[in-house]
Amino acid sequence: MLDFIRLLKHRYKIVLDNIRSDTIWQQGLRANLGSLALAEAFLDKGEIIRARPDHPLQIAVVGPTQAGKSTVVNLLLQEPLAGVSPLAGYTVHSQGFCVNTQTAKMDWVIDYFRDFDQVDLSSLSPEQLNCYAITKATPNPSHPLQEFIIWDTPDFDSIHSASYRSSLLRTVGLADVILLVISKDKYADQSVWDMMSLLQPMNQKTIICLNKMQMANQAVVIQSLSQKWTASRRDNIPPIVTLPYCEESPTIDALKTEIGELFEHLKDSADRANRDKHEQRADDLLSTHWASWTDPVKAEQQASQQWNQLLEDGVEDALELYQRDYLDHPQHYETFQKALAQLLRLLEIPGLAPVLYRTRQIITWPARKLFGIGKSRGNNSDNQSQEAAILEQVQDHFLIQLAEAILNKSEDEQEQSAWWLEMSKLLKSNNDALRESFVTAMQTYLTEFEPEIEATAQRLYQKLEQQPATLNSLRATRVTTDAAALAVALHTGGIGVHDFVITPAVLSVTSLLAESALGSYMNKVGAELKQRQLEVVKNDLFVDQVLQVLKELPQKMDSSNKFNISAESLSQAAEQIKEPRYGLRLS
Repeated sequence: MLDFIRLLKHRYKIVLDNIRSDTIWQQGLRANLGSLALAEAFLDKGEIIRARPDHPLQIAVVGPTQAGKSTVVNLLLQEPLAGVSPLAGYTVHSQGFCVNTQTAKMDWVIDYFRDFDQVDLSSLSPEQLNCYAITKATPNPSHPLQEFIIWDTPDFDSIHSASYRSSLLRTVGLADVILLVISKDKYADQSVWDMMSLLQPMNQKTIICLNKMQMANQAVVIQSLSQKWTASRRDNIPPIVTLPYCEESPTIDALKTEIGELFEHLKDSADRANRDKHEQRADDLLSTHWASWTDPVKAEQQASQQWNQLLEDGVEDALELYQRDYLDHPQHYETFQKALAQLLRLLEIPGLAPVLYRTRQIITWPARKLFGIGKSRGNNSDNQSQEAAILEQVQDHFLIQLAEAILNKSEDEQEQSAWWLEMSKLLKSNNDALRESFVTAMQTYLTEFEPEIEATAQRLYQKLEQQPATLNSLRATRVTTDAAALAVALHTGGIGVHDFVITPAVLSVTSLLAESALGSYMNKVGAELKQRQLEVVKNDLFVDQVLQVLKELPQKMDSSNKFNISAESLSQAAEQIKEPRYGLRLS
């Protein structure tokens, strides 16, 4: 699960780095990136608990600007190690101070802060934010907390806080105890309660230090603060310790009672900070944010799915047009007439049909080659032009409709508008290549479908052979001879299919066949030929050609501004979360 959270966080960073406009959607992504960073840190903390269960107590001091966090850290350290300044936002790095800890047990810190550089406290610079410091305090065997590390953290509310927020979240994820330091001027800020709401699922032991208090206002402020906590959190209101406002820098002696109370609460929180429940708390954190984390990923996946659906719907529409304008069109449909022409030639040459049939089975060669007619694609183009023209029109209609659907999606799907606009550009840039490849595939289909036409003629001829009287009657008429001659003219390019169909001789033979016992069989064979033709056009031209090429277009999109996480990977991660170890039940 940790690996997936890291991957998701990485992809969020990439997407955010490549989004130019500042939108509500982008703001949501930034918020998700923050909670992902916190989740990664908290899961890493779990790894430390498993590998180093005896690592020192971790206390994170958090709060808004000028709340006095560094001052409180020094009071708890009982020596002035944390830098203090009246300037807002002075602390921009996480700074750890080790009290009575063994250096040999601290190697895990470097691995935990692997994305940050560890430097000496004196070397921290506001010009280099990707750093942290960890400093060993003076050994103090009488210190009330014995062995611990206390972290002074950057603020979370200044205008520059976004640039060092990752350091804060990383430190907070490590903490066993959270010490929230706020002043009477800052406790009501929404940023404070946004942060505390974010930390809620981790259920860390928390203490509130209300700093710089005028004692006359203490009761009112505490009451208001408690209401804020209840509105933002589901757990009980934590202990609240107030530190009075001091004109000079406060000292331990001056605040002996208050600091003593704070130590008591810290010791109690340390005793109750049960690390055995860390995985259960990880449960809450993951389940709280899982939907918001994965919704943008699912939206991107849905865009890809919608793209595929547009293609499927477009192909269905194209096939309906092809069937309407060609297969079912009484003037345009010519394929069965070609089969009839083949039949007429077989009627004119008794005994040749079985030879043709066996030869075609052996070498799969167009019957026209055996006849030596010498048909070529060039002089046969008129016979193919009707279907070819309609197929090209159908493909143009398909591409135009697809382009319009994409633009509509770019307007309707605001969160994925950039995805659809990029797809629109991709489709436009590939239009010419798509048309050329379609024409090439179409010509291949037209050539390779001719054996199906010849096979239909053979079926009709074999059926006629089973009816000698009808066959001999047809051969005995002059009109059949004339029709066969026209069939030869058709195959040699001397006449078009339309002219062939309307000639009196061909109309007469067609009527004779339709009125004979062969009539119903002709209809059946013609319908089967038409169905077979529809299947071949669908599979060879649209499924294997159009769909295959267009379904690969998303792979050509710029990956730098996308999550690029597959539905399978997301599903596998969700399955991990469903395991009893995490206690989640995600649908």
